[in-house]
Amino acid sequence: MNVISYMQEKLKKRVYFMSNDSSLCRDNWVELLKKEYKVNALPNSIFCSSYLAARFLAKHYPEVKVVYYLGTIGLKHELESSGYKTIGIEDNKCSLSDPKALLALTQSRKIDAVVIGYDNEFTAFKIFSASFALECGAKFVVTNKDLSFDSQGISMPDAGTILSSVEVSTAKSAEISGRPSPVSYNCIIEQHKIENKERIVVIGDSTERSIAGSKEVGIDSCLVCQSGSPPLGSAGKYCVDSIY
Repeated sequence: MNVISYMQEKLKKRVYFMSNDSSLCRDNWVELLKKEYKVNALPNSIFCSSYLAARFLAKHYPEVKVVYYLGTIGLKHELESSGYKTIGIEDNKCSLSDPKALLALTQSRKIDAVVIGYDNEFTAFKIFSASFALECGAKFVVTNKDLSFDSQGISMPDAGTILSSVEVSTAKSAEISGRPSPVSYNCIIEQHKIENKERIVVIGDSTERSIAGSKEVGIDSCLVCQSGSPPLGSAGKYCVDSIY
């Protein structure tokens, strides 16, 4: 029995799962946890950054109806599951070759918010479309500001890298809905009506992504240190070599 199943079944603890991977939706995570880690999870226990972005919009900008997103099908799914009309994947094959047609298209869309996540088909056209919407007053949200992630030993550009190009283009800053923003942890607390923060501990392997945000919310944390010792300046209350 793995440690997560032990906490769920033997200790009767509620376990929630957080991830900055915006390419997957909650249903994807349920399947992945079951297949790869033999862990049973319900969709309402998953707080991936694609879902957190949709919840962030619903809570802070209820007037938003149409969202332009830079991301994959997972982000599209979570936004549409929350009732938003989305525009994004259809722009994967568009180019900047006809500026007049491009301007006419972007003017016709009436976008209320721009959400940036990991996008494996990121283009200059999408930079223009997102920037135009922001210049017209659209809200600006990013799933996370991670610059890169590891994929089979190769460093791949993440949402933070894509975000940088749009922020430079517009001189506007996005609000972050995923970790380490406190709003990501507060989403769990509010959605599951957790009244006593002293009974919560966040477990993660990144001081920046997992530990820093929980400290701002006033939640204890446990840093999993692969090297066996905590990094300098670690904010975690606890530190372990492994959870296995």
